[in-house]
Amino acid sequence: MRVPILLVFFPCLIFVKAQVPPPNVHLEKISTLYVPSRYNSHDYPEFKLGRHAAEQLAYDPAQKILYVTGEERLNVVDLSNPSDPIMLYRKQFVKMDPTDVEYCGNHVFVSVANDEKPEDGKVLVFRKYNRRHNTMPIVLEVVVGPSPNMLLPTINCQKVLVALEGEAFARGGNLIDPEGAIGLLKFPSSYISDTTYSYKVLDFRSFNDKYPILARSGVRYVYKENGNTLAQDLEPEHITFSADEKKAYISLQENNAIAEVDMVLETITDLRGLGFKDWTKYKLDPSDEDGGINIYPYPIYGMYQPDAIRTVTIGGREYIVTADEGDSKDYSGLKLTTSGFDETKRVRDITLANNSEVLQWARKRKIPSIQHDALLGKLSVSTQEGRLRDGTYDKLYSYGGRGFSVLRSDTMERIYDSGSIVEESHAMQYPKLFNSYAKSSVNITDTQDSRSDSKGPECESLAVAYSGTRVIVFVGCERPGTISIYSFNSNMTEGTLESIYSGAKTVLGTWGEAFDGGLLTDMDTDDIKYLPPFQSPTGQPLLVVTGSDTGTVSLFHVRGLDNRFQSNLFKAHLSQNQPLNLQQKPVQQAPVKVVKERNFFILFIAYVGCKAINLKKISTLYVPSSYSDTGTPLFSPKAKSSEQLAYDTQSKFVYVVGSSKLNVIDINDVENPQIIYHKMMGDFDPTDVEFCGDHVFVTLDDNQERERGRVVVFTKFDPKKKTMDTVLNVTVGPLPDMVQPSSDCRTVLIALEGKAFARNGELVDPEGGVGLLKFHDLSISAANYSYKRLDFTRYNDRWNSLSKTGVRFIYKEQNNKFSQDLEPEYISFSKDERKAYICLQENNAIAVVDLGTENITAIHGLGFKNWRNSKLDASDKDGGINIRPLPVYGMYQPDAIQVIKVNGEEYLVTSNEGGGKDYSDYKLNATGFSEEIRARDVSISENSEINQWMLQNNISNILDNSVLGRLVITTETGRLPDGSFDKLYTFGGRGFSIWKADTMALVYDSGSDVEDTHAQARPDLFNAQLKAGKKIKNTIDYRSDNKGPESESLAIGHDGDKILIFVGHERPGSISVYSVNGDISSPKFESVFWDIPNSEQTWTEAFEQRSISVIDPEDLKYISAKESPNGRPLLLVAGSVSGTLSILEVIGFNMVSATGAV
Repeated sequence: MRVPILLVFFPCLIFVKAQVPPPNVHLEKISTLYVPSRYNSHDYPEFKLGRHAAEQLAYDPAQKILYVTGEERLNVVDLSNPSDPIMLYRKQFVKMDPTDVEYCGNHVFVSVANDEKPEDGKVLVFRKYNRRHNTMPIVLEVVVGPSPNMLLPTINCQKVLVALEGEAFARGGNLIDPEGAIGLLKFPSSYISDTTYSYKVLDFRSFNDKYPILARSGVRYVYKENGNTLAQDLEPEHITFSADEKKAYISLQENNAIAEVDMVLETITDLRGLGFKDWTKYKLDPSDEDGGINIYPYPIYGMYQPDAIRTVTIGGREYIVTADEGDSKDYSGLKLTTSGFDETKRVRDITLANNSEVLQWARKRKIPSIQHDALLGKLSVSTQEGRLRDGTYDKLYSYGGRGFSVLRSDTMERIYDSGSIVEESHAMQYPKLFNSYAKSSVNITDTQDSRSDSKGPECESLAVAYSGTRVIVFVGCERPGTISIYSFNSNMTEGTLESIYSGAKTVLGTWGEAFDGGLLTDMDTDDIKYLPPFQSPTGQPLLVVTGSDTGTVSLFHVRGLDNRFQSNLFKAHLSQNQPLNLQQKPVQQAPVKVVKERNFFILFIAYVGCKAINLKKISTLYVPSSYSDTGTPLFSPKAKSSEQLAYDTQSKFVYVVGSSKLNVIDINDVENPQIIYHKMMGDFDPTDVEFCGDHVFVTLDDNQERERGRVVVFTKFDPKKKTMDTVLNVTVGPLPDMVQPSSDCRTVLIALEGKAFARNGELVDPEGGVGLLKFHDLSISAANYSYKRLDFTRYNDRWNSLSKTGVRFIYKEQNNKFSQDLEPEYISFSKDERKAYICLQENNAIAVVDLGTENITAIHGLGFKNWRNSKLDASDKDGGINIRPLPVYGMYQPDAIQVIKVNGEEYLVTSNEGGGKDYSDYKLNATGFSEEIRARDVSISENSEINQWMLQNNISNILDNSVLGRLVITTETGRLPDGSFDKLYTFGGRGFSIWKADTMALVYDSGSDVEDTHAQARPDLFNAQLKAGKKIKNTIDYRSDNKGPESESLAIGHDGDKILIFVGHERPGSISVYSVNGDISSPKFESVFWDIPNSEQTWTEAFEQRSISVIDPEDLKYISAKESPNGRPLLLVAGSVSGTLSILEVIGFNMVSATGAV
């Protein structure tokens, strides 16, 4: 019977088709490499099922190399051709068992258990594999403590956490149980050697007397004999960092807990129990003697006991995903003089208390023998939980959660539990492999259900990816070797199963025969790693999987992922688990509530704000670059006809300057903007425009007398008279670059860039300054103003001290003074307008103006960005996109700056475009100065940081064109007296930063995020440049050797308490959207916008066909819904190179709170 559907539509969703299922996220096998389990005496590889030849993995994205540990070896695998992975190298360990491997900073970190002396486990650090020399020299060997299980470096590689499991072992017939602990290995810089490290152990002893309290939350203290302390019983295993790396979380699997480490204080600050899973509310199959698959609720509790854990950050909140495998303590197999401890018993072998929860549940359902083997009798449970003083049991506790969970990282509150979906979905898709176990000599079908009595599927490994507004979670289950894929909403409370993959390609014959025939892979999926497109060898998302039992490394394409920046998928599930699949246009999603009402379902879609914030183009207006003699508008790319803009909230007119014109554009109809007036500026070049108090302020560069730039104030456009009258025309100084009125319009600041120019063959470099135009009252007129110029001359003798903070004095020839070299460009007021901040882009600094005393009170250098601790693509001759750490420094050199206020504190947001001084094309009598040079054309000093880095990373020629050779650097910083260079400094920070306004301390930098996200979203436009006759797709990577994306413009908006940061990038023309939701140190990437076709067109053809816009987004203006012509939040964009005004809608706002920026 068909169920009628009533849909209640709201604006956030547009459904176009029903009953068509969207494509699921699934895995498509590329290849499998079998790793030898051993080599015989003739060095011939041998392969055997169950030998754990491939356990843990790490990936080097620059070399496309995989490091795999297992069977006392570290293997190096080439993934350059994922269809044919090749074993390049192996390193054999003697009496040491590698337990984990990680790659960081061109080094490979390996934790090893010491077979002879278990207390002295080690961390070994190797240089990355050198293809030319086929070597991996060891850099450091550190004894870290007992049984290191996992290690994890921070992003900058300067801190490495080690989970010291401290598993019990036998020695001389006695049981030794070392304390579990966390090791902290530290390096003072990115230089790693055996002389530049420190190591300390963080222990759990402070928790020894807290166990009674901890037990209430589910923390387990299992082995208490022989005076064993809680610290000895605790066994740390898996590590994950918070997004800001200020905290780390460590799973204590057997103890059913997660520990929290404060990375700043270097202390274990908390130990949190994970509670228990009530299986009366879910379903499981607890027996291997019940004739097959029987999944039902039972009166038992599950101890979650996660193996792998991963942090996820989405929607401004952080979560921890846990793979709830389960595990017990069993020392019965150790060689002891007495019987070894084992906490496990079968349910049939224990005595239940007469009034126990278990028997009450069974009596209520008239089940005579709940302890029968076909029911609970065969299930393994713990003897350490639920036992009463008389030795009987009131409750039963089994191992593991048979699935996975999502916890809030701040409270450890469980907000999602997969329940019974893992067993149910396996039973449906792979019934003959249900809870099976790969045992070489046994028929595959005979092992069905064989692990139901223990921990079921044993979900052990995790990987996480982001897809549109969703989080994708990959869950590896040991039994029999599957990977389940789930998608989650942005608050991580609703999970949808997408697909399941199994490595068993047959159910015929024995497990050993299937393995020998190459039909068995990925059994015991011990480690999973997701490779996003910008890291992947194929440029597509991949999943790499180790199969411990099969000794395999498998590569998969991840198919069906949404575009990262816009979700196309919407799926609702009815209460009776029948899917209602609806397909949606690429717009945002809203929360869904499904209610069963008699014989139809009502689907309520509440418009409470769409999930991902992104930009959608409404319209683009091409602004004429000039007019013919007959008044016909003419258009040309790169004519800079649309440079800066201002908006009148009352009339809904936009004022745009460029190409010696001031244009008035009516945007009342946002879909059809119209130029209604233009004013030619003669031999003046307008550089900025602002609207304030019914007046339009325009700065003009005088092309004839460059020292005499002007500010002209017009009345706002009168649509009836078609006029704009001049109110004031005042000479302000050399090259006014920006004008900024205060909120009452009475104080107007002008950034006097004072850029050098040529006159009669000579170079003239005027002093940069800040103009202060004041009106005595609210009347703006030529009779009611004063003007003064604030200069930087007082700083001329302070250059040496300022240089230590990163301030640059570049052109010193012809006795040029520091005040002449400074070039003020962008202005932003503090919120109370008592201060103003002015960026000095080329000088890598920000000046502060006190508007009360009317003085420039400070110049703050911005320091430098160490690209060894981040990543960039430094070459246009490296075959494409290669984003990697390199030994260069970036000068931040912001263009735009904006002030924001968060939690009562003011911060500066800067877009770090970069800019060098180059007078080489000026018409001068002598050769013009230029500070720019290619890195290949300089001499590197013998003891430089660069040479040290080359040595550490086995790179023979760092100045090759494919590495650093093509990168444009400055000659004015990093050069030694002999002319060689100790350090290299390149222009710009290739992103944006946030600084504390009162101290100018850096609180956030986007690192490589801009290049990373561009590479993933539109690799065909990565660092591209508009080149007239070139095909768009053929200009990829053109600007990597210079300043990369050139982040240049900013706008700030508010969505309730959430601050939105819009960052415009010049190359080739994109806008990134980030949000700040309370934590200023960790902005969240939301989306990136382009308006450039993916086609065979040339840039010229695309311009002529009006299919491109937003190229070089020189100015951005956010308009709140309240002030918008259409009642929706907008972003106005002046595209300088494309000569366009674009109107973009900001999608994903909470419309109730989409107000203007504070």
